[in-house]
Amino acid sequence: FLGSSLIVALIIYNLPDTLPLTPLIGGAIAASLFESLPLPWDDNFSVPILTGFVMSFL
Repeated sequence: FLGSSLIVALIIYNLPDTLPLTPLIGGAIAASLFESLPLPWDDNFSVPILTGFVMSFL
């Protein structure tokens, strides 16, 4: 999951008018971390919300 997320982050970084590389890589790492945690909430809800929260601080 982390490898594919990093590849997508690099592809998005090469598009015009996109985010800086730091939030993209931070979001990929955060999404992988949150996906691996045994959270009691639904993964389809918690992973994007928590990852977006982390990316907003980067």
